[in-house]
Amino acid sequence: MKSIMMKHNYFKVATIALLMVFGYVAQAQKMKVNSAQFLLQEGKVIEAKNEIETALQDAETQANSKAWSLKGDIYRNIYESQIYYAQNPNALEIADEAYRKANETDNSKKKGNYTEPLQAIGNYMFNEGLKLFEGQNWEAAYQKFNGAKANNEYLIKNNLSTTIDTGYIYATSLAAYNAKKDDEAQALFEKLVAMNYNNELIYESLANIYINKSDDKLTSFLATAMKKYPNNQNLKSLDLKYAVENGKADEAIAKLKKSIEDDPTNANLKVVLANFYEEAGKKQDAIKYYKEASDIDPTYTDAIFNIGVIYFNEAIAINKVINSEEKVQTDSLILSFLNNNDLVNLEDIANAPNIGNLGGLINSLSTYKNDTKALAEKLNKLNENTKYDLMTAKRNALYAKALPYLEQAYAKDKNFAGAKTALKEIYARMNMLDKVQSLD
Repeated sequence: MKSIMMKHNYFKVATIALLMVFGYVAQAQKMKVNSAQFLLQEGKVIEAKNEIETALQDAETQANSKAWSLKGDIYRNIYESQIYYAQNPNALEIADEAYRKANETDNSKKKGNYTEPLQAIGNYMFNEGLKLFEGQNWEAAYQKFNGAKANNEYLIKNNLSTTIDTGYIYATSLAAYNAKKDDEAQALFEKLVAMNYNNELIYESLANIYINKSDDKLTSFLATAMKKYPNNQNLKSLDLKYAVENGKADEAIAKLKKSIEDDPTNANLKVVLANFYEEAGKKQDAIKYYKEASDIDPTYTDAIFNIGVIYFNEAIAINKVINSEEKVQTDSLILSFLNNNDLVNLEDIANAPNIGNLGGLINSLSTYKNDTKALAEKLNKLNENTKYDLMTAKRNALYAKALPYLEQAYAKDKNFAGAKTALKEIYARMNMLDKVQSLD
């Protein structure tokens, strides 16, 4: 009986000892929380950080909303003072998580107390994102903006705020887009469109994503976007790009002409249309719109240069025939330029410098230009040297057409390598040796 009583007393003593140990540990953790509070008040923020981190290793402390709130305050202070922020670059994210934990472990009726600190952290994240965005550090900017957006979403979900910050969503979408996170950007852009967020860049960027992904939504989306922003030239260009890439060149040209009617002084639109015509082989139409673009904007060097290039490339094509020395090809070319004077007419060729007796011959041949059979018979009677001279005359007439445009482009930009190369070719072919030397 005595041994049983002794055993009972032993357990009683052990239990009391164990409770004393737990009580001591709990008291020690509570003291660390209090210590962290005092250290923060004294400005010893790193010491406060170490104390609260140790305290929150205890399970009981982890259920204490005040401990979490204090951790949030400490990391918020690290950011706001900026003294130790470089050593703690995730201070805002840690503070955000701590304040959320404080809100979730707080069983009092004062949960609204966490609205201000959480909103402050969201604002700080946004500001850091802006700095990174301006420095074109797209990935890091996206992470900060996304943190601010998630912070705002948490506030709304937990009834700590009723205001959706669309600025956070917008900034995050642009950072994602620039960081080439197309899936993330698309979801955010679509959300903003659904919210009727008024910003043209959202629609332009989303259209680009749809084009890159060959998304079926593109056609209807562009129609909606251009209805909302009828004067947005970037959306019109994207619409044209889609039409061209999908083999709808005629549709693209029709849309461009309509755009030019709406904005007749837009030189860029006319250059784009000229490009379409040039690619389609309609060179006279291309020249027409390049000229109109350069008339609108005399500094539009590319428009001026492209006119010269059209004439120049036609001359180079003739050079290839001349050098091939193939009779069939030669006759075909002469027939072509006599019957279809696309870029230079017969008068241009007949009146070209140093043409000699060819002028009379060309005028004579031109009388047969509507009678292909008779013209072919006349050509058969010409010797090869005369045919060579005819082709050279047309080539030189094309060079003469190209020359003023190329010279004008080169005069505007002495570093324009393409213009310089073409001018050297023309000057050399036309024996303008002094001009060749002036370009060296």
